[in-house]
Amino acid sequence: MTLPLGAEDLEYKGYQLMVRQYGNRYRVFICPPGAKKVALADIPRGADRAAIIEQAKTIVDTALRAGG
Repeated sequence: MTLPLGAEDLEYKGYQLMVRQYGNRYRVFICPPGAKKVALADIPRGADRAAIIEQAKTIVDTALRAGG
């Protein structure tokens, strides 16, 4: 599958992080293991791509600590 320009899928601790670019800003949709295309309600967004990916990883870490 070819992703559109500015899109990237990453895996982090079993979760899929779907990085998408909208103009000059980014969003990261976070899908739990086994959930295809069903993202968590928390969607980091901003202009700094690296920073929002780190925010997404923090959300995953928090979900794992909470037993999700």
